[in-house]
Order: sequence, then structure tokens, then C-alpha cells
Amino acid sequence: MYILDLLKKTIGKVARFACTIDSPYRSSETFVAFLRSKGVCVGDDVHFHQLTNLNIDITRPTLLSIGDKVRLTQGLTILTHDFSWYVLLNKYDDMVGASGRVTIGNNIFIGFNCTILSGTKISDNVIIGAN
Repeated sequence: MYILDLLKKTIGKVARFACTIDSPYRSSETFVAFLRSKGVCVGDDVHFHQLTNLNIDITRPTLLSIGDKVRLTQGLTILTHDFSWYVLLNKYDDMVGASGRVTIGNNIFIGFNCTILSGTKISDNVIIGAN
């Protein structure tokens, strides 16, 4: 019974956060506005379906560009940096950070649970399937 009560309480907190006026996860429109406010270039008619499990890298927002008429689905990860240099740091005591532009063109559909890595350019009129 204790676990069920804890689960209900946690779900309630998440739901309240998701429905607050200032939450970027309230709707696709507020999430797009949030991305723009952070410096991400987002075109017109961009829609995020099911705003869950989104991991959009905004540590370098100017490296991310999303075109017009783009549909993005649940579980999306977009990274403009690469943390693999950690291995070099441990081996050579030297850090070489890596980052790269991510460009998503116009008229794009990106399916469920996709990961887009730094340095990726998606041309116009592309469908990317799930996973």
C-alpha cells in the first residue's frame, strides 16, 4: 500500500508540473516557445507529439536548427555535444571537447525514440522511422 501511495503522489507532482503555466512541457506550442527563448532556431509549424522523454540539448542552443513543417515524436534525443572525450581524459589526462551543429530541414517527420547526434544534417522532405 505504501508504494501505491508514493506512486500516486509522484504522478500527481509530475502532472501538476506539466500543467503549470510556465512549464515548457504544457503543450507543443509552449515547448517551441521555450526552445526559442533559449536560442534554438525553430521554424514555423513545428509540432512535438507527446511531450514525454524529450532530451533536447540546449547547452549550445545556437548549434540546433529546426526547419518548417516538422513533426517530432516521443522519446526524441537531440545532442549538439559529445561526451566520449571522457575516455581520453582518463587515458591521457587531456580533455578535447566535441560539439557540432544539428540541422533539421523542412517537411520532416521523426519517429518514436530517435536519437540525433551532433554533426547531423537532415535534408528537406525526410521521414525517419522509429528507433
